Amino acid sequence: MAWELLGTSTAGGTVTALDVSSIPARNFLLIEINLQTGSSPIEIRFNDSGTAQEYCHRRIFNGASSGTGTDLTYLLSALGGNDEDKMLIMQVMNLDGEEKVCVSEAVSNGAQDSAGTYPDRHEHSSIWWNNDQVNKVELSLYSGGTANILANSYINVYGTD
Repeated sequence: MAWELLGTSTAGGTVTALDVSSIPARNFLLIEINLQTGSSPIEIRFNDSGTAQEYCHRRIFNGASSGTGTDLTYLLSALGGNDEDKMLIMQVMNLDGEEKVCVSEAVSNGAQDSAGTYPDRHEHSSIWWNNDQVNKVELSLYSGGTANILANSYINVYGTD
């Protein structure tokens, strides 16, 4: 099972949204997101579905505190709001005709500039209650976000059957 790069998008400057569209159908997706220092918190959506309440998730921060969300208009809100670089890897079971089950892990540098402090860790499990295969992944500012997605932030989408 080899992963194939299906699409990529990099912010050339400061932007409020970033997306990879026209993603060809694959049964499994791997989504890599990197946000540069200072980027606002973001929301992730599939296939322009930001108006329907089709998402739910559970998240754990640093292995301790947890939270849940149901009937949401976004898959995940995370990775921003402070002065630190962030990386997220999400795996999506993208079978046609079934809801999309997602597992993701994220790490940020904990706003530290040295090896003397541990990084922050975020774990997420999410579901998109839609039977369509994912053909677009979009990052946008979290509701109420005032900062932007900074230059050189990017999304890579890989797929395999």
